[in-house]
Amino acid sequence: MADVSRRVNDGESPARRRDTVPARRCCRWRYCELIVLGNGKSLFFAVGDVAGKGVAASLLMTHLSTIFRSLSSLDLSLTDMISRANRLFCESTAPAHYATLVCGRATASGVEICNAGHCMPLLLKQGVTQRLDSTGLPLGLFYASQYPVRHVSLDPGDSFVLYSDGITESQDPEGNQYEEDRLIRALWDHRDETTRWSGSANREI
Repeated sequence: MADVSRRVNDGESPARRRDTVPARRCCRWRYCELIVLGNGKSLFFAVGDVAGKGVAASLLMTHLSTIFRSLSSLDLSLTDMISRANRLFCESTAPAHYATLVCGRATASGVEICNAGHCMPLLLKQGVTQRLDSTGLPLGLFYASQYPVRHVSLDPGDSFVLYSDGITESQDPEGNQYEEDRLIRALWDHRDETTRWSGSANREI
């Protein structure tokens, strides 16, 4: 799994529909989605990268958003939603197109989460940083891909962070990347500020 994810993030797209797609470098468009479900009792969220560039990639991102917004009205389990989204994305896009994605459903009991080949979400909990690895392949590679879901319990003061490699791969003028370790240090350094902001936002919502 780790090897496949690394190859995809480096721009190499495995074969799909019996087609062979050559390795290549590509740009990525960021995707973010928030959908309130069940009369406000749960929240669907997604953060991802869509492979490609220009207008074509922006249209793919819009298409992916449309798929999830359509499926969110069907009261599906998270596993079924992601599996159906993957099949629809495969059927309606070219073989070279795919999307890495972290998505989930937040409720009063915690968070269900599925990572389809995206950057590992970070859970800051009781002084420890937990990285939540991929549970499935990126969307759009194989029709029959499976997407297991894991459950994360959140206690008061915990932080659950989703991000894109647009943060960790950003560079300073000397070409040094920001990288994940530096992101984690920044999250811990500013954790109290983030917790106060989140609490205020939740009260306003």
